[in-house]
Amino acid sequence: MSEPTDIKGRDPKAPRKPFPQRYTDEPDIAGSSSSAVPLLDHYEDNARADDDDEELPGYDDLGGDYGGVAQAVNGAGAAAAAGGDGNVGGGAGGAGGDGDIDDAPPGFEDYRPVVKKIRTKLGMGDTLLVSHDKHLNTDGEALYRWLLQESRNPPRPEIHIQGSHSVSKRNGDKTETSTVTDFNLKINLRYRLEKAYSNGGILPPLKTVHPTKKTSRGGRWKTVAADLEEARTVRSWADQYCEDKSTLKEFIMKKSCVGWDLEWLESNIEAVIRATNYRGCIDVDFPVFESRVEVFPANRISFMRKNEWWRWFFYVTFLWTFSWPYLWCFTKRYHVAETVWNYVYVRPGSRVPPTTEADWLNLGWGEAIKRAAKARRKGKVTRHDLEEVLNRAAAGSQGEMVRTPKTGNPTVDSALGFIAGVGAIANDMRLSTSEIIGWGADESWE
Repeated sequence: MSEPTDIKGRDPKAPRKPFPQRYTDEPDIAGSSSSAVPLLDHYEDNARADDDDEELPGYDDLGGDYGGVAQAVNGAGAAAAAGGDGNVGGGAGGAGGDGDIDDAPPGFEDYRPVVKKIRTKLGMGDTLLVSHDKHLNTDGEALYRWLLQESRNPPRPEIHIQGSHSVSKRNGDKTETSTVTDFNLKINLRYRLEKAYSNGGILPPLKTVHPTKKTSRGGRWKTVAADLEEARTVRSWADQYCEDKSTLKEFIMKKSCVGWDLEWLESNIEAVIRATNYRGCIDVDFPVFESRVEVFPANRISFMRKNEWWRWFFYVTFLWTFSWPYLWCFTKRYHVAETVWNYVYVRPGSRVPPTTEADWLNLGWGEAIKRAAKARRKGKVTRHDLEEVLNRAAAGSQGEMVRTPKTGNPTVDSALGFIAGVGAIANDMRLSTSEIIGWGADESWE
């Protein structure tokens, strides 16, 4: 009879191999041989010794270019923790920095060139802001920023009103005719621009002349812009001007005013004065002063051009007949920058309607012009005249219109009031008489 076997054909009585234990990195010290424990302890002791001796390198131990950066950052952090301002390097708060990184540069400041104001005597005269600063002719950024700064100052528009008539006198066989000025009034309108753009108003931008407008664009003749120049800025033109090595060149920024119908205003001002039965000639002009900012090179010819004594010398000696054509033909002109100020500008978010030319005239300025013309004034019409007109309108036609000084003595005050009242009545009668019979007509004497 054969021996019994299991399903795998093995003898059940034969010794079997032990079942393999589950793998773990924790050694069984109790069941292990005595030689295994010392080996494990020796390994752990060596590992601890290596961990103690070997440390990760700090930022200060990094080699190469990183060392200075790390030290500077650590120094800045230490200074900030100590209450400093955290400047990197040798700044006031950077006590921990070693100076490898320089201090931050100072804030940018606009360049202030040497300028002078020149009063011209041609036409109505004007005040020009002129600079021959060398830096403005070599640095486009400085030139642009100076133009930007000057563009924030509004021009000075004015209204000039003049009335005149002719007087003819016969002297033997000849007749001599002279012109007599009846009144000459000037009104400064700069306050209108300042008032329109004050209290949060956005100032007009510095921009280039419109491409379709003829102007001098770096050459000697006026032209319209080419297709490639339509997107150019004042900054790029400033760079081109500084790169231009010509001896005769100029860069001019112009300021202008828009928004009012000047033809309507002219006709209505004339109508206000004609209402006084004035029969003379009335001229109304709207000049704009302080409207040009000019830059010229720092050379002798450019200085002579803007020197009044040299100009008079050329006028008297008639040398201008040679110098003027030469300068006109060979000067490169950059008249490409402008600012446009608006009389009827409305601030963002404002509910106040703009002041039109009709509102301005009906506000009281029409009556102020009328009274100044009737008084044959030769000078300015100011806001004081406007206030006087408004006060008269508010007081009515009673005695409050006459202002007299107060002395504190009732008798003296009454006498001064009586004299002032008589003078006002006489003046009104004179003005009324002139309105009836007319005044300012041409005269002829035999």
